[in-house]
Amino acid sequence: THLSLSPLYLLDHKGKLSESSKMFYLGWLSKLQRDHSKLEQNDITLLQLPQKCKMLENEFCSYLPIEVQPKPLPKLCKVVVPPGCKAIDSPFAQNLRKALHFPCFRPGLLKTINAKISNKSQHAIIEEAIVTFCNIDVIVLEELNLTVLLKDSMQQIGTIRQDYHFEHNRALYIDSKVKKTRKDKILDATACALVAFIFTNNAPLTDLERSELQKLICFLLKAESDDEMQELFDEEGISITQNEVSFSLTDPELGKPLQKCMSHRLDQDYRNLFKADEWVGYEVEEGKVIFAKVAYPVMEDCDENGRPLSYVIYTSEEDEEGKKVSVLEIYKFIRGKVPSVEASDSQELEVAEGIGQSVQRDVQESSARDIKRELCKELK
Repeated sequence: THLSLSPLYLLDHKGKLSESSKMFYLGWLSKLQRDHSKLEQNDITLLQLPQKCKMLENEFCSYLPIEVQPKPLPKLCKVVVPPGCKAIDSPFAQNLRKALHFPCFRPGLLKTINAKISNKSQHAIIEEAIVTFCNIDVIVLEELNLTVLLKDSMQQIGTIRQDYHFEHNRALYIDSKVKKTRKDKILDATACALVAFIFTNNAPLTDLERSELQKLICFLLKAESDDEMQELFDEEGISITQNEVSFSLTDPELGKPLQKCMSHRLDQDYRNLFKADEWVGYEVEEGKVIFAKVAYPVMEDCDENGRPLSYVIYTSEEDEEGKKVSVLEIYKFIRGKVPSVEASDSQELEVAEGIGQSVQRDVQESSARDIKRELCKELK
């Protein structure tokens, strides 16, 4: 015989007995600083477990029959960052931003996921999701006190202080006073949010695959350099080519201006060698670099060591014949320092002397400019 517990009366936040099915439990809002008057206005009665009870509210409620279970309050609520909060910065946030923008992160993660999904039609959608999430703002606030609103009435029912908060996958807010022991939790949450965002409307993974992917992303986000991250991908059997790296910050498009945040990825040196179909940066005028693609080296134009001094490149889809340029008019994409996330996406790249130098050259800048002038004279 089925034993019915309905109606069931439990202790509420006022110390009175109330019908359980009409009550709410706080769940992750357990530290809510409540506005009791607003709770009463909206007929919200909260479950209050005895102090001797060692179970969490959601665990306790899960043992009750469905018909008498209190409802989770978070489902009724919306949490927002109030205006006027003081933003600062921290090494932890800087490192997280860098990890999300390391050149090998995006292509490596894409290859890792695509290897698990046979439906190739999903690959472009997944890539777009990765790109979108990687552009998330990481913002450190002096104190992360969130405003808790009821979704229906938009009335504030209290505030809650959190270590971190994701806002629509556009921003990650972090409390400046978060404990070191909680920082790994933030990386775990970031990895979990990324996986959930990628697969919201895409091919699902098994629970095991999802768990393994989250663990890998968490390890990747701890990397302190692009090379260290590349080693982690190598351990997973994921190799990333130089051409794939050039896609990791923005999608190349012939003739498209490079953004200022790409400047760390460019290297200009007369000793650079380029392959056919390699993406390069081409300086069309002083202060402006666009995406171009190498057609072929001009083998009739080489130095004494057989190194090409000029190349034919394509600068637009309509360009069938290509354009002959000096080796010192094109830039090689390299792995370099991490871009500043404050760089505006609308700013075109300003080319300056010494831009994109990843290693110290044995030729000084002034000497390199002299060499460029001499080579350009020879090519004319």
